[in-house]
Parts: sequence; structure tokens; C-alpha cells
Amino acid sequence: MVLLPNLMSLISIKRCALLIVSTVSVAGCFQSNAQGDLFSDYQHRIASVQQQPVAIVPDVSLVSLPDKRDIFLTIPVTTLGIVQTYQLRKCGLFGLVAEKNSSLGKVQDEFRYFDYQLQLIVGLEACLASDSIDSDLKSELQAILDSKYHYLPYYFSNLVLSSDAMRSQLNSDGWVVLNASRTAVYVQPALEKLNQVSDYILGVQAGTSSALEMPEPLMAYQEVLEKQRVVGNLLFSLKASTAWLNAITLQLKEHDSGIVCGPGRDMTRFRYLVNVFNQQFIARVQPYLAFISSEYQVIARDISVIDSALLAGNHDMSHYPTHAIYQQFTIATQSHVRYWKALFQRCGKTLNEVRGH
Repeated sequence: MVLLPNLMSLISIKRCALLIVSTVSVAGCFQSNAQGDLFSDYQHRIASVQQQPVAIVPDVSLVSLPDKRDIFLTIPVTTLGIVQTYQLRKCGLFGLVAEKNSSLGKVQDEFRYFDYQLQLIVGLEACLASDSIDSDLKSELQAILDSKYHYLPYYFSNLVLSSDAMRSQLNSDGWVVLNASRTAVYVQPALEKLNQVSDYILGVQAGTSSALEMPEPLMAYQEVLEKQRVVGNLLFSLKASTAWLNAITLQLKEHDSGIVCGPGRDMTRFRYLVNVFNQQFIARVQPYLAFISSEYQVIARDISVIDSALLAGNHDMSHYPTHAIYQQFTIATQSHVRYWKALFQRCGKTLNEVRGH
């Protein structure tokens, strides 16, 4: 797997064993999966050519939201008496409220519960516009409606940050696998719908919600968000790739003086390093970097819904820094490529010449 199998493999195995005992961070043992292997192989091949030890790759924790108990927002409960509730038959709202108060309705998950809040708002608006409802009940309904609008950002924050489906989507459990199937396209429509809800809530807060359509129910998107785990794993893959790239770039820069080139100089190490560039970076690492970058671009605009949910709940934005993770990945990738370009230029080779080596 590497050019120095005996010493390097032993060091790697010991390092992983220690990390498994001491931490739950997955980054310390990247060799346990194909995606980590390609970076590890790349780094070890470079170190072998340089005849230097490999640079340490910092541990990278899984991408995850804070514990549910730390991020869930408690919202005051609004109630109506039995007599008042019965009068809701006159404006078509009784069935919705009765269903919610049933034993089944009381155990609704966050997606059903949020859909219920939107349906309740529509029903309350209809009742307030009805001539069949007396003024005293309308006063109570108006107070409930005002409360629902006021806490709508909190309902949304709980949906995105506390529901089982979204936590499954946003919490990572490992690397994105490079294969022919792209998964971001499956969750993008669901994230887009969540963004439409966010836009509606912003309209409510700005007093312009009447210009926006009430969002459609979100239940239809719950299953894909729960089963197609994309966002968390993609962000972890970007984050872990950044750590590997930074370590490998440092490895290259620190020992750059050992790669000599020019007329009358022994360019053996340079030629070996060119082989590593072609066989490892171009053939293996770069396709993976391009894959996870393209997957991110599919959902880049729509994962702003996470920022919206954090803001809606007055949570710290650093809890889930989506855009910062991608920005750091981009910087690390560009820095790594710049090193190779500088090396080839120093040794008087064009990229075409290197690729044809």
C-alpha cells in the first residue's frame, strides 16, 4: 500500500490503536476506510520519495449538532376550552384540532407537528374571517394566532435542528463514498422546500407574508432526509480532506529543498515525485476532491436553511459552520495545487510534460 511498508505501517497501526482507546474522533484512523486510505497512501508515497517521516494529520471530529436537549426550544402551549373548541365546527377547524388532541396526534414527530402548526394558522385565519364565529371566541383565536406567528421561528428551529430525520441528515457517521451515484440530488429538493418555509417565516416577521404562498406540507420529504444521509457526511468529508491536504502540503513544503533539479543535477527524486503526482494525486485524490466539491455545489444554496434555523432559534452560528468548512476546503485545495505548480516551474517542466511523464 505504501513504499515503506514495514516501518510506516507499524507506526500507523500503533497510532490508530492509541487513538481508538483515547478518543471517539474518527480522524486518527483514516486508514480504516477507502477514502482515508487514498490520502494516507498519497502522503506515505511522498514521504518515501523524500525519505522523511510523514507529517502528523490532526484529528478531525465528526460533524454533528449539539445534543437535542441543548438545542430544543420549549414553546408555550395554547389551549381552548371544550365549548370553544366545539364551535370550531362552524369554520372547519374542529377536525384538525380534534385529530391533534387524539392519542395518535399527541405523539407526532417534528415534521407532522410543524405541518400541523401551518395548517392551524390557515384554519385560524379562516375562522377569524368567518361570520359564524362570535366575537369573544374570535378574540381568543386571535391571541392563539398571534402566538403561533410569534413562535413560528422556534417551531422551525426545532424541526431542522431537533427532529430525528434532520439530525440523521446533519450528523455525520463517516466519509462520503466515491462512486458513480450522486446522492446530493436526492436531498436537494427537500432542502429547497425547507428554505421556502424559511422564506415564508422571514416574510411573517417582516409583515410581508401575504405576498408569499403558505408552504406545502413537509411530511413528504421526511423519509428521504432520514434515509439519504448526505449533508453531515459530505461536510465531514470536506473537513477531513482539508486536514489531510494541509498536512500533505506541509510535508511537501518542509522538505522541498530535498527535491533538486536543473542541469547537471540528480533529478531522480523529482522524477519519482512526478510519478506520485500522476499516480496518486491526479489518478486518485483529485477525482475524490472534485466529487465532494461537486456534491456540495448541488446543495450549497439550500443548506443555508441550517443557518436560518440557527438564527431562528437564537443559536450560535458556530454550532454548524457549513460555509466555513467548504471555504477551508477550497483554500486547502488551492494551496496544495499551488505547491505542485511551483515545483514544476522551478524544475522547468510544464503540466503537459509532467502529465506525459
